[in-house]
Amino acid sequence: MEGNSGWKEKKRSKVGPRIFLAIIFLIGLAIFLYPIISNAINARSQSYVVEKYKEDTDKISSEDLEKIKADARKYNEILKEGAVVTDPFSDGTPQIIGSGYTDLLDVGETMGYLEIPKINVNLPIYHGTSDQVLQKGVGHIENTSLPIGGTSTHAVLTGHRGLPSSVLFRYLNELVVGDVFYIHVLDEIHAYKVRETIIVIPTDIDRIKIVNGEDLVTLITCDPYMLNYNRLLVQGERIPYVAEEKVETPVETGVQVIESISPVETGSNNVKEETGSLQKVMIITPALIIIGALTYAILRKRRKGRLTGDEK
Repeated sequence: MEGNSGWKEKKRSKVGPRIFLAIIFLIGLAIFLYPIISNAINARSQSYVVEKYKEDTDKISSEDLEKIKADARKYNEILKEGAVVTDPFSDGTPQIIGSGYTDLLDVGETMGYLEIPKINVNLPIYHGTSDQVLQKGVGHIENTSLPIGGTSTHAVLTGHRGLPSSVLFRYLNELVVGDVFYIHVLDEIHAYKVRETIIVIPTDIDRIKIVNGEDLVTLITCDPYMLNYNRLLVQGERIPYVAEEKVETPVETGVQVIESISPVETGSNNVKEETGSLQKVMIITPALIIIGALTYAILRKRRKGRLTGDEK
């Protein structure tokens, strides 16, 4: 009886550490899989918003479409007289011209969507650059031209360099001179060819100003990846849209880096981790597994010590 009891006790002593290790492993696995699963969910949600935009646009009469476009062009004409533009990732609050900004190009909850074939981006474009907007898609920077196209316009769109739950503009740095992206707005598709990719500091806004006679769109995100003390700008100039256009591999590559005389502030209010949660995932997952393995090894060693002492 004593032998049988000792065997059961020994068996129970092994079960506890194994369960503990299994729990630690499952927690680590869940943390590791979170970005993958959440990104898939958000990608599905973004696709739904884009499809909803197409459906809603198809229901608008041609007369109403022309009125929406006319209102947007009128807004863009006002901007030519000069407007204050602020960095979308700073703590400053952008100045908004007119209380009706959010009513312009408003179809459902978006003003259009951005397509970048090279990096498989198909994201809805929202009004403004609030945290809520940038968590789910691309934001249009207030006081820049609405992305309706036209002479002497410059629409500026911004997005995070990627979040644990969504890729967004993570691979924007892969675009080079000659690549093409598209703005889908109402019943039109506007094509833009990248003419410059550049890294600047947040206070350098010269490259997002309206250039007389040109039709431009600039895409902005943080740089370097997972930090935000610089800005990556990808600027495209309007080209004729050709249906089923094949994007040729560009000859020019690389990203130009410039310096500005304005100092780069590195205080806690200016340097933020855009994807802090992703860094935590990368650190916590292996740490949990290592802790679990070490705990198991310690418990096993102590158990062996107790058993050896009992035998003596």
